Amino acid sequence: MPELLMRVRASRKLRATAACSIGAAALLAIFAAPASSRVGEATPPMVGTPATATLVGTINMADLPPPTTSNLGGLPFLVPDPAAYAAAKAAPSGGAAPEAAIPSVAPTLTPGVALSGAINFTTSMCGCTPPDMAVAVGNGFKMQQVNLAGRIWDANNNPGSVFSLSSFYGTGGDFISDPWLFFDQASQRWFGGLIDISSSSERLAVSTSSSPTTFKLYNVPQGAPGSCGDQGKIGVSDLVVAVSTNIFSNFCNGSFLGVRITVLNKAELVAGLPTIDMAAFGPMTKYFSLVPAQSMSATSTQWYAGVNAGTSTLAHIVKTDGVPPAAVTMAEPFTPTIKRVSDPPNAQQKGTSTLLVTNDSRVNNVVWQSNSLIFTDGTGCVPGGDTTVRSCVRLLAVNTSTGTKTIDKTRSQLGAYLFFPAVQMDPAGTIVLGYGRSSTSLFPELDARPSDPTGVFGAKKVLVTGTAPNTTNRYGDYFAIAIDPSNTAQAWVAGEIGGGTWNTAVRQVTLSP
Repeated sequence: MPELLMRVRASRKLRATAACSIGAAALLAIFAAPASSRVGEATPPMVGTPATATLVGTINMADLPPPTTSNLGGLPFLVPDPAAYAAAKAAPSGGAAPEAAIPSVAPTLTPGVALSGAINFTTSMCGCTPPDMAVAVGNGFKMQQVNLAGRIWDANNNPGSVFSLSSFYGTGGDFISDPWLFFDQASQRWFGGLIDISSSSERLAVSTSSSPTTFKLYNVPQGAPGSCGDQGKIGVSDLVVAVSTNIFSNFCNGSFLGVRITVLNKAELVAGLPTIDMAAFGPMTKYFSLVPAQSMSATSTQWYAGVNAGTSTLAHIVKTDGVPPAAVTMAEPFTPTIKRVSDPPNAQQKGTSTLLVTNDSRVNNVVWQSNSLIFTDGTGCVPGGDTTVRSCVRLLAVNTSTGTKTIDKTRSQLGAYLFFPAVQMDPAGTIVLGYGRSSTSLFPELDARPSDPTGVFGAKKVLVTGTAPNTTNRYGDYFAIAIDPSNTAQAWVAGEIGGGTWNTAVRQVTLSP
């Protein structure tokens, strides 16, 4: 904390006077990225446009009311090219090699306690669908946010009351969607984000302590009035918090304009200052769902990963360096070739002819640890021994010091559909992959699978089974995983399960080694 506050003071002094007592060398030490992160850059860096986020209020969790049915709107699934997406879903193609036998040295995953009271269609008081998923764990607490509702569990896994996200984010009657959550171990703060479509902004909540009891709320503009930042995702590194959104025109009723990246001064956010320095990039039409990483070990560089939706054989590995109000630069040092991904087919399920919508091949979430950038997406593939294209999940990893692709593996199952993969990594390097699964003999369920840092997978485990088919015509749009900083061999996996309208589930797993 003292170091973070020192950086706040340094940034304020830098703006206040040119005769700052901090010398050039000290400024470089604070704001510049390590030289090693510049190796192999493939594109010249861009410089972000300076801007600010503003404090809009402070909320105490004890004061929040329950959700109501006053905001029932839900966003449609937004894609860059609706015609191309429809064509891809109608005629998907792809292939995957049969899964290899599990070696004896593969990591293992043991399911543990499931949280009672995970938010569902009824408790959310929201007729909207699908249940966009967010989960965070820190200092014994667990928090889930889904659509327009949230809930916190204590260290003994006792659930608190369901609260309204419009009250949590201070958005009133605005049209809101797509919550995102994480606990940052380095700063001991909870971060939450949600798009405010009515105000063309992302709302950012930052806890005032290591407990999720009181939060500062910030308004982070996402372009001109009418711009809509769909599926906002939030990442963090040592010095900045990054927000990435897919910008659509006309309050998300218009065309795709590109990805917008917003980089905010983390120390100022942690200190709860009334004005937060930030730098903005875009919208950039080159990218789609360029997702910022949650950094799990120390780095002054903020990393991002994306795979353009549709059919692609390239991954975009992007980084930003610098801390606002100093210059922030963005570059794409690596664009590795990957196995072909394609929009997956919708999934069959038990008990109905209604298919689960599996969305497209965009990246869902990204983590970074010790020069390894790990991310997931969905794809179409033909499992080994199958003759039908199924929805499958892809796990990728790139070494950010060399640009070397270290994992590029598709997970599939004969006769079944896998969808909405989420990923995390514990400090020992064990990866946990969470995803949904269904088939003509399975209601949609939540599964998880471990992997070592090279992509050697252990056995799949069923975490929570579905109880009925989902007939809402939407699913997902994304799942979530959080590592428990109090016991880093444990992760909490959250996702949707089948249950008529929609249900969610959150279950703890233990990783070994």
